[in-house]
Amino acid sequence: DPRSTIERICQFLGKKLSPEELDSVLKNSSFQVMKQNKMSNYEILPEALFTKPFLITRK
Repeated sequence: DPRSTIERICQFLGKKLSPEELDSVLKNSSFQVMKQNKMSNYEILPEALFTKPFLITRK
């Protein structure tokens, strides 16, 4: 359950999130949104920064 996991992480960090912030974290950490986010997939970084090709696997 992603919601309870995020709540546990917040509790561990001593951070309170409003319901809107929690919903935003849930939305933006979903596989579908991260797949489309160019920052999550390093699409906006030049290839010259990497010495070898790599893939990031999300489960």
